Amino acid sequence: MPSAPKSPQAKKPGAPKAKGAVRAKSGCYTCRIRRKKCDERQNEHGHCDTCVRLRLECLGFGAKRPDWLRETTRVNGVRDKIKGFLASQGMIKGHSGASHRGPEPGFLALNEDSTPSSSESPPTPTLTLSPTEPPRRLQPHESAMRDQPGFSYDYNVHSHLRGVSPFGGSAGSHPDMYPPTFHNSPDSIAAWPQHGIANQSQAVVHGRFPVYASSFSDTYHARIEDEDMLYALPIVEDDCSMVGNAMVVNNVPLSALFNMQYFPSKPGGANDELVTHYLGNVMELQYLLADRNQIQSILIPSVTSPSAAQNAARLLAAIHSQRATYRSHSFIALQDKNTARQYEELLQVLHKTRHDEDDALAAISIISSFLFDGGSGAWQAWLKVSYDYARSIFHNRDPQDVLQTCSERTRFIIKTAIWFDVLAAVTTQESPRFIRYIRDLYSPEKSAIYDPALPSPPALSMLSVMGCENQIVWALAEASDLAVWKRLRQDNGSLSMPELVQRGTNLERYLTAKPSLYPSTTPKTEKEIARELSSNIFRAATLVYVRSIVSGDFPHVPEIVLAIDETMGYARTTERHEQKVYSSVVRSTVFAFFICGALSDDPQVQKQVEELLSLSGEDPALSTMGNATSIRRLLDNIWADRRETGACAPVPWRDVLKDANMLLV
Repeated sequence: MPSAPKSPQAKKPGAPKAKGAVRAKSGCYTCRIRRKKCDERQNEHGHCDTCVRLRLECLGFGAKRPDWLRETTRVNGVRDKIKGFLASQGMIKGHSGASHRGPEPGFLALNEDSTPSSSESPPTPTLTLSPTEPPRRLQPHESAMRDQPGFSYDYNVHSHLRGVSPFGGSAGSHPDMYPPTFHNSPDSIAAWPQHGIANQSQAVVHGRFPVYASSFSDTYHARIEDEDMLYALPIVEDDCSMVGNAMVVNNVPLSALFNMQYFPSKPGGANDELVTHYLGNVMELQYLLADRNQIQSILIPSVTSPSAAQNAARLLAAIHSQRATYRSHSFIALQDKNTARQYEELLQVLHKTRHDEDDALAAISIISSFLFDGGSGAWQAWLKVSYDYARSIFHNRDPQDVLQTCSERTRFIIKTAIWFDVLAAVTTQESPRFIRYIRDLYSPEKSAIYDPALPSPPALSMLSVMGCENQIVWALAEASDLAVWKRLRQDNGSLSMPELVQRGTNLERYLTAKPSLYPSTTPKTEKEIARELSSNIFRAATLVYVRSIVSGDFPHVPEIVLAIDETMGYARTTERHEQKVYSSVVRSTVFAFFICGALSDDPQVQKQVEELLSLSGEDPALSTMGNATSIRRLLDNIWADRRETGACAPVPWRDVLKDANMLLV
């Protein structure tokens, strides 16, 4: 299959604009604020059809802009208000309009003196049976655009994954997988090739875009495959515009979308929109350093059948979709009413007295949902779910034997839960829940386990899942336990400094660098490069952590400075690699950059940490996901306070982290 054409390059300054690229200034003020093309068809109340359809207050027409429309700040505020409203009504990717179960769609007043009324903005025709009948919800088989007069749609298509179908077998192997059929009519698409979408000149019908139909109301998702890159592109009617005779979607000509796959609308099944979005766009982002084939074999069976794990994957997919659409660091997807409802339905898992494998896998995806949505939230309750499940599996058994004999899925869940728990202990300032199991599994002091100088047995290795060597996982867990031990001894006046130093020195013995984590006989894959870099960054950052426990949180302690320099040296090495490796490593090692940034007064180190956490070079849609921006804000506050308190005071980074409830995964 040929690769999809590249997105058009940004125009050079001064380049002539294509004919029709300038939006008419005769449109209504609302459409002009939104920077969208106005249909300019006024109803009996003087409102344009676009505003009526979107349930926005139409601010009217006029050649001369009112004074308030000349205020940039106010205009931007109104634009943001409109975007938020459209999202809440299911008009933006990730917000299900057709399955909306809350209050009926509302009306957005934009002027402070405006009040919604039927005379000002009558109900949109696509949601009412007649002007006198109340609004009704769309049924699962309906669409606000698909059911326009003159437009019919054979909605019996399934999206493909790259080389794999949710139904099993290769992509396209399922009998129901075929392109949609659009029938001829004066108000619809005339003809569509079997391989997808082309001939963009046919894509616009009297200012409407009837192509976009799904259970997401006016939204569906398209995925473009370009060599090894997978792009998720939100297609929203509100984001369409015209350049000449061609339709442009999110600044991409429709002709570039010829290799489109459509997300089906069968909520809760194997071919559910959000499930497909999760499998095609989110799953690998959730586990950046894990083996792709392994992740697929574990997760696809779990999330393609009705279960708590599927519902949690749908929640994560919705959050990913919303944050990619908004591209705003301040936007919190879980505050959206539809997404919040999805989360509330999952809370029943917390009330169970015993948790099974499905609950534990769901808990991990919900923790990832908090991570994708900024890093804070009620992740501790869900971490306990995964711990309770793992404890039931380990019960009265040798943990090493358990991991080597259990199923691949059980092993993956337990390892992931251990990793989340180890990093969570840095935030909670408590001993990791898994500490005794970690000692049995990974302590290099237990000679019966394995020689730490040799590669770990695959079934026990944390490197292949989380990009961190086993003994580093152990040392990081022991460091948090040591911090708790020190605090308790200080509180009761029994702290022994020689014992503290001895315990810290003992941990450092196992935090020395290895020449290479992989055999040098074959070239390393991208995943292996990323894992090795991540493990070295975690190793050096754990040294920073241990030394801050022994010496206190003082940035000018020489041993702390040396460990920070080593950590940032590996970070500089990461910057020289391809963007895919760079992004995977940075996103996986935010713990290291937070602790180095917090415990350094060096402006160069602070600048490097800031640049790393800005995820420079990433797709803007990806850069708004995760906890990197939230961590940057915490560091900004620490640095600001530091300038006031002076260099001699300790850095209260632990309290800052705990108060923010920020998970450093």
